[in-house]
Amino acid sequence: NLKLEFSNITKDAAFAAKRVLTLIKYYLGHIDLSEHLVAHKKSEWSQDKTNWKPLPLLLSIFSYGYSTYPLGENSAVSIQRFLDENIEPFTAFRYLHKAKSEDIPQYQWIDATIAAELAIKEFFIRLKPDLETLLLEVPSPPTHKLYGSILESFGFEKSPKVAEIQKGVEIRNRLVHRPEVVNISLDKARKYVHDVEIAIYHLMLLLYPNDPIFKFYYDTLTSHSSLASVEIS
Repeated sequence: NLKLEFSNITKDAAFAAKRVLTLIKYYLGHIDLSEHLVAHKKSEWSQDKTNWKPLPLLLSIFSYGYSTYPLGENSAVSIQRFLDENIEPFTAFRYLHKAKSEDIPQYQWIDATIAAELAIKEFFIRLKPDLETLLLEVPSPPTHKLYGSILESFGFEKSPKVAEIQKGVEIRNRLVHRPEVVNISLDKARKYVHDVEIAIYHLMLLLYPNDPIFKFYYDTLTSHSSLASVEIS
């Protein structure tokens, strides 16, 4: 009975911890942060402080790495608000992180394009949930139109990277169908990933205009200044 009760408690704790980790990883740009929880099984319990028994399971979380956004009051407030409002990161961020971690230019390009295509659909679905079936079940307009004229039709400014995304989709399609004729340098791929990242954070800033995290990222990315790395644990 104790084991079952403890298991239920740790299951809820693990779910909550993973939500926090996911938000930190994707909204604070912490690419190397693992989402896997670590089970530590050496803790024990005792009623008389003489006879000790092992706990069925104790969940602990640890990680090390670098974040491009410092953990502090602003980030804590933003993360807590996302938790309170049940806001989950775009799936697009997973592909953006894959692209940024990849060493092969062709794969970088493909992952970045997937991230761009997912992000604009997730933007409109979050903005207007009624559009979900239309965007997911029927052929959607070209990605560059979603980032351009269609975004403007909803009262927003078009993406600053419409042209880059249009060209990026064209190159991705050639990579998928005729990879042998497409030559992409690592620098060109990294520049494209950077452009897609700007486009995605532009969308996040349109959705959450008062959020300091998204404003920081967008301003930093568009200024072409290097992101300061802040160690977190």
